[in-house]
Amino acid sequence: MRVTVSHNQPKQEVIDRIDRSLGDIFKGATGGFVQVADEQRSWAGDQLTFTFNAVTAFMTIPVKGSVLVEETQVTVDIELPEFVNNFFPQEKMAKSIDSQVRGLLT
Repeated sequence: MRVTVSHNQPKQEVIDRIDRSLGDIFKGATGGFVQVADEQRSWAGDQLTFTFNAVTAFMTIPVKGSVLVEETQVTVDIELPEFVNNFFPQEKMAKSIDSQVRGLLT
């Protein structure tokens, strides 16, 4: 899944905000039903790569992806197991991630 959000903030400020709030973006995308565990992240220039386990009451879902911060946009790429669509439809998650990222940038 890919979500791209435009911004007009200084690039370093966007990087700092993303770095501080990565886990919150994904918790919000699932309506708060998920806890982020075993998070690992690494910045290489303007790109953050991450992995974590999304933990719900009845399962643990491995998540990996990246966030690319450019001068006027942020692109979030997320790889989720296919079965996740049964619980959290991609369209709904994409809209929520878009909303969460926009919230960080205002």
